[in-house]
Amino acid sequence: MSIDIKKRWLLWCWECDARDIVHEASLVQGLELAHLRWCGIVVKAQVQTYLVDPSQLDDTSDCTRRERCENCRSTKDVAVSTVRYTVGVVCLGLCASCTSQNLSIGLSFDDVTDRVAEHCEHLGIDLGTLREAVNFDGYRGGHA
Repeated sequence: MSIDIKKRWLLWCWECDARDIVHEASLVQGLELAHLRWCGIVVKAQVQTYLVDPSQLDDTSDCTRRERCENCRSTKDVAVSTVRYTVGVVCLGLCASCTSQNLSIGLSFDDVTDRVAEHCEHLGIDLGTLREAVNFDGYRGGHA
């Protein structure tokens, strides 16, 4: 699966509290100049990457398959599922019973952060892109 990542440029002025977004690099200079003329302050727009469809974080097609449920250790009906933690989304091997009960396994903070980075590798995105997508209001994927 191809993750659809786009860029946008954000301009925020701490002096006048102007906030603008453009989605094309060719428009950035014009936005910065317009703000300079309007406010008199030089502000550089910051580039930001984002996922067009945050539900893509739940894609497990490239994730490692597990033989046992990582929660109850069962070997029956184990499939890869995504689970949302406060630091990001991880892929876990869970049996049908644990998945249906919305159980998430008790991982240490270090284990969760390692697994978030691992899932990013599976998706072909970086941690910043994942964080933006998880913080996106429309993302409801994984089970919390």
